Amino acid sequence: MYVDKEIKDSIGYIWLNRPRTNSLSHTLLEELLEAVTAFDAENEITAVVLSSRLPFGFSGGLDLGSFYVSGEHELTGSNVYKAVYLTFQINRKIVSSDKILIAVLSGPVIGSAASIAFSCDIRIADSGAWFWLPDPQYGGLLADGGLEMLTRHIGNSRACTLALTNDRINADRAFSMGLLYRLFNRENLQQEAVKLAKRISEYSKNTLSLSKKIINKNVLESFEDKMLKQVLVSEDMIKRLSDYTSVK
Repeated sequence: MYVDKEIKDSIGYIWLNRPRTNSLSHTLLEELLEAVTAFDAENEITAVVLSSRLPFGFSGGLDLGSFYVSGEHELTGSNVYKAVYLTFQINRKIVSSDKILIAVLSGPVIGSAASIAFSCDIRIADSGAWFWLPDPQYGGLLADGGLEMLTRHIGNSRACTLALTNDRINADRAFSMGLLYRLFNRENLQQEAVKLAKRISEYSKNTLSLSKKIINKNVLESFEDKMLKQVLVSEDMIKRLSDYTSVK
């Protein structure tokens, strides 16, 4: 089990817990999808807190090291496709859920892990959190809904600076861009997330869910299947992914 979940005081908690870096394997993504789906059906809860159990931070992104199989282009592409599509399913479930999801972010928030964070309704972080979308470097495509959510949050121009430059941004810059709701000290981060979840849980469930529905109208309606497959069949992706995983 790489994803832990529980309900306490009418708040849902989901923890990523895959040593050492919470890299997003197929199994972790399947468990996360199950957890989000299960909490969506729980009438008892209004808010869900998504965080990491590891001191490393939130997540190092897709487990590309295990997805890449030397000399097996088709298998490698299939592995990456499955992970990206699973992430899209998670993100679509998050944005369509009537629960309010709070992402608690520290350390690295990379690639598809950032996509999951962008899909949550509220994001809080500590000063050590940082974001990176490395797809241009390894020849992938963030077709999991992350680019769409990023653009909705910060606009086309700023989304381009993150998606196209391979830049890493720290928590202060993410906050100034509007990606983060609040910044807290690392030692207080989870406690502040719980306080926020409890406050939200005191409000009208009906108003919260319908407000979210209006905000997310027409979001993540379709998966960019053709574009992703175009990337995955390319020799460029295989070469870049081989170089990327050998360095990483």
